[in-house]
Amino acid sequence: MHYFVSDLHLRDREQEKYQLFLRFLRRIQSKDTKSLFLLGDIFDLWVADHKCFIETYQEIVDEIKNLVVSGVEVYYFEGNHDLYLKRFWQETLGCKVYINELYIDLDGLTFRLEHGDLANPDDKAYLRYRAALRSKFLTWLAYKVPGKLVQDLGLKASTESRKTSSDNRNNIESILDTYVLKKYQEKSFDIFISGHFHVRFDKEIVSSDKPIRNINLGWWNEERMVLVVNKGEISWQAADK
Repeated sequence: MHYFVSDLHLRDREQEKYQLFLRFLRRIQSKDTKSLFLLGDIFDLWVADHKCFIETYQEIVDEIKNLVVSGVEVYYFEGNHDLYLKRFWQETLGCKVYINELYIDLDGLTFRLEHGDLANPDDKAYLRYRAALRSKFLTWLAYKVPGKLVQDLGLKASTESRKTSSDNRNNIESILDTYVLKKYQEKSFDIFISGHFHVRFDKEIVSSDKPIRNINLGWWNEERMVLVVNKGEISWQAADK
């Protein structure tokens, strides 16, 4: 089985959703689990490999490491709240880290996966901000600045980011439909899965030659759902099941 989650926005172990995710990670440690896809913003803030983030989320780090050691492929996509992940999550833990999209074949279907924060071309301010964050200089700086300072500044910024990103909910499906069709013309796929927008939906849209399934995973402040792909069948599962 292949599992997909995004936008948990975890802050500390006292949160109910933190404990729920921990139980979920332990539950899927079985021979039936082939891969886990984390499509960004798993934490409300994670920057580089600073000790303060590792210690805050140590239990989750340990369970994901257990999955990797057991042979599960873990894919982690950077969001806009979790950045500069490769040194720790890939080089240390053994996950596969992606900044942009991934095309992957699972059970006979071709998936395009990404966090989703590139989908709105009209949000030029955010796109400039995103590009700046991933510049060589800021990437270098993120590892040099003391972790506690990064944590304090970043948590304030993440709160503001979440406020602004939830203002435009009514046209999210339209934005993503347009984006998905555009990307399909560049390279074909069967299923598109993203996060970022905090609205869960699962719909079919029609391209020039075939229907495409357009899925947004939503976020865990509302419905705590996991997408499951099993033998070519796609379904939703409550995280506590």
